[in-house]
Amino acid sequence: MAKINGTSMSITIEGTTIDCVVDATLETSRNLFDTSCKDDLGWATHGQGQGSGSVSGNARVDFSATMGYQELVALLIDRTAIDELIFTSDTVGGLVVTCAASVASLTFNAPNEDSATFDFTFTINGAIVATVLT
Repeated sequence: MAKINGTSMSITIEGTTIDCVVDATLETSRNLFDTSCKDDLGWATHGQGQGSGSVSGNARVDFSATMGYQELVALLIDRTAIDELIFTSDTVGGLVVTCAASVASLTFNAPNEDSATFDFTFTINGAIVATVLT
């Protein structure tokens, strides 16, 4: 079993990697709808509903970055859909998730005497394709 170092994970938007990511999270879920009835002997049952997900994290602010806060805020302001977001590891045995998405939120953080960072959240639009690097 491959053990993946989180440092190897990156997020790419339309072929350009978000610069200086500090932390990244992929969240996926499925809506489970209630199918319970009296015949279930007091136990809940469910059906498989719609799937959804998001990619979130934070990065250091660098206005000379190729893909940084200023590019992401432009996508948000212009309501630009992202056709290809890739959450990936460059390590054999690592995960590669490809999807369409939209910028859902950005937060600019400017602490006193510390690095400026920004938090980002992308909402996945439609299905994801998940594979393992071999």
